[in-house]
Amino acid sequence: MWRVATVLVCLLVTHAGAVDDGFVPLAGGPDLRHWQTMGAGTWDWQDGAIHCDGQGSGWLRSERVYEDFTLRFEYRIAPGGNSGVWLRAPAQGRQSAVGLEFQIMGDVTATPDVGSTGALYDMLAPRVNAAHPAMEWNEVEISCIGPRVRAVLNGQELYDVDLQDPLFNAAVPMGRRPSERLTRGFLGLTNHGSEVWYRNLRIREEPEEGFEPLFNGVGLEGWRAVGDGWSAVGGLLTGRGGADQRLVLGREVENYVLRLEYRLSPGAAGAVRLRAAEDSTRHRMDVVLADDAGREPGLSTSGALRGLGAPRVNAAFVAGEWNDLEIEHRDVWLAVRLNGVPVLDGSIYWLSGFYRPPMRGTVSLLASTGTVEFRHMRLKALPRETRMPG
Repeated sequence: MWRVATVLVCLLVTHAGAVDDGFVPLAGGPDLRHWQTMGAGTWDWQDGAIHCDGQGSGWLRSERVYEDFTLRFEYRIAPGGNSGVWLRAPAQGRQSAVGLEFQIMGDVTATPDVGSTGALYDMLAPRVNAAHPAMEWNEVEISCIGPRVRAVLNGQELYDVDLQDPLFNAAVPMGRRPSERLTRGFLGLTNHGSEVWYRNLRIREEPEEGFEPLFNGVGLEGWRAVGDGWSAVGGLLTGRGGADQRLVLGREVENYVLRLEYRLSPGAAGAVRLRAAEDSTRHRMDVVLADDAGREPGLSTSGALRGLGAPRVNAAFVAGEWNDLEIEHRDVWLAVRLNGVPVLDGSIYWLSGFYRPPMRGTVSLLASTGTVEFRHMRLKALPRETRMPG
C-alpha cells in the first residue's frame, strides 16, 4: 500500500509540475470567457475545443493585450481550410500586417512559403512543412520575446528570428516590415471561412521590464481620493461618477509610460489626467474614456486629449468590455494607444497653445458619470530627453 501511495504522490507531483510552469489556460470553456467575438463569425465550444464553423467572418479576440509571452495550443482544420493565430494584433486595421499572423492551412504544400502552415504570414516561410494532414491535431508553441519570434510545430522548429534583423527587413516592403510591427497587442483566432478547432490554449507572460504596479488590488494605498466615489474591491479600482471625483497618484511623475485597463458602465465617462499641477486649472490634459464605441472621433471621444486633439480613429470597445490603454509621455511628446491602436501622437505644442507645459505633475483618474473600473495599472519611468526652450 505504501508503494502504491508513493507512486500516486509522485505522479501527482509530476503532473502538478507540468501544469505549474507559469502557463495559464486561455481556452475559456463553454462560455469562451477569455475571448470576445469580433465580426459576424460563429464560435462555440465543441468537445473541449474552441470551434469555428466557418460561417460569416471576423475573429475571436483575447480579452487582454499581451507583450512578451510563450503561447501553446493545439489545432485541427478542415481539408483545404484557412485560418491563423494573430499575435500582438490591434483591435482595428489589418492585423496580419500590423501585428503578426501564424498561418494555418488545411493543405500541406510541397515547398514551404509565406502562405504555408506555420509561416509568419506574407513575411517569413517556415523551414519545414511540419503540419499533420487535415483533421488531425497539431501542437504549436510560439514565443514572442522582445523582437525575437520562435515557432515550433509538432516538435520541429520552424524559425527563430529577430524582427529587427536588417536583412530580414530589407526583404519585406516598407509599411509592413518586421521592425514596424506592434510590440503589444491582442491574440486572435481567425475565421477565414473554414471550419477549425483550437484546444489546450495556454500562455506564459514575461514580466514587463521596468514597470511598477500602481494598484495593489485591495486598497487605495499610494492614491488620494477626491470625493467619496472611489473603492477597491475584488482586484478592481472603481469610481462612481460625480462632480470632481478624482483619484490622485500620491507622487509626481516626469516622463513615463502608463498602462492600464478600464471598463465602463453604459453611458459612463471618465478620463486620465496627465502630469498636472494638483488643484491647478492650467495646462490640463485629460485623455478621454467614454462609452462611445462607433462614434466618429472628435475632441471629446475615447482616446482624445480633451478639447485639444482628436484621435485618428475611435478604437474603444462597447460598454462592459475591458479596454487596454497605454499613454507614453516624454517631455512635450505624447502618444496614446487604445486597444493596440495608435490613436494620438505628437508634440503638445501642436495639440495646444500651451506655453511651457509642466514637466512634472501628478496623474489622476477621473470618474465623471456612471461607473468606471480600472485594473492592471502600472507605470514605467523614462529619462528626460530634451531641454525646454528659453
